[in-house]
Amino acid sequence: MSENIQPFRIEIRQTDVDYLHHRLASARWPGELPGAGWTRGVPLGYLKELAEHWRTQYDWRTAEARLNSYPQFVTEIDGQRIHFLHVRSGQPDAKATPTAIAAVAFAFRGFAVTRRPLALPAGTWWARVALAQAFGLLLASNDGVATWRERARAMFGDDAELAELSDERRGIYRAAAFVAGKLEGCLFIGPAEAAPQWDAVKALFEAATLDDAARRVLLSGCSADGLASAGPIVCACFGVGLTTIRDAFHSGAATSVEGIGATLRAGTNCGSCLPELKRIVADAVGGMAAAATSSQVALTSPDRARDPAAMS
Repeated sequence: MSENIQPFRIEIRQTDVDYLHHRLASARWPGELPGAGWTRGVPLGYLKELAEHWRTQYDWRTAEARLNSYPQFVTEIDGQRIHFLHVRSGQPDAKATPTAIAAVAFAFRGFAVTRRPLALPAGTWWARVALAQAFGLLLASNDGVATWRERARAMFGDDAELAELSDERRGIYRAAAFVAGKLEGCLFIGPAEAAPQWDAVKALFEAATLDDAARRVLLSGCSADGLASAGPIVCACFGVGLTTIRDAFHSGAATSVEGIGATLRAGTNCGSCLPELKRIVADAVGGMAAAATSSQVALTSPDRARDPAAMS
């Protein structure tokens, strides 16, 4: 390791920033198969919005100034030039302080599914989930029905026509926003112990317009064609539920963690659900083995009891 440590600042030339903006503005976009969603990679509409964000909204100079507010240095280690920050703790006596992690209980849980990214109120816990043709957010909050009813209009905009279901006694609020007859967004909030499921709602976003039957059942959280619930979410990255995983296992479509990833994409992004997937597979394998043993005993024991030769 070299003892030659030099101060460093990030200073990207404006011509390089302008060149990046030019490349983003002049990108030649490919075609897209209708209804492909995320099955063939990043959807074209999502990618265009991301590129537009980097071109017109992301302020590199602000980010550069924030990075340069920290002491930065460069040195050489094993022949490689290394760039690093040297930031002292604001609480040097806290290095050996024990910490504890505990679950936080929220009174209400729910979800939002929208055509465009949605801005949520401060203090709302949320996790983004990748969906075909939509943006998905899983929500948790201590704010009740009346508060969410007031927020819905601001969240979806004044040009949206809202269809609402509100039940303060049961702690349920559901809203669907339509613009020119097209479903633009849904917000479902309910008690944490009976959080609403979004399987039927997600499927409706793949349709250009909704018929009368689909509109009537939308706020019920059910599907007009009887779509089954996917169960509690296991993979938040792709919105894969426990029931969907179990059904894939028992049908033989996915009988291992790797098979679940290949078939349902669960566990193939951040990987945080892999321990849970392993437990689900182990439980399913154990359950099938126990069922097979029980079935064998039920089939053989009566015959052996009636067969004198078997008893000798």
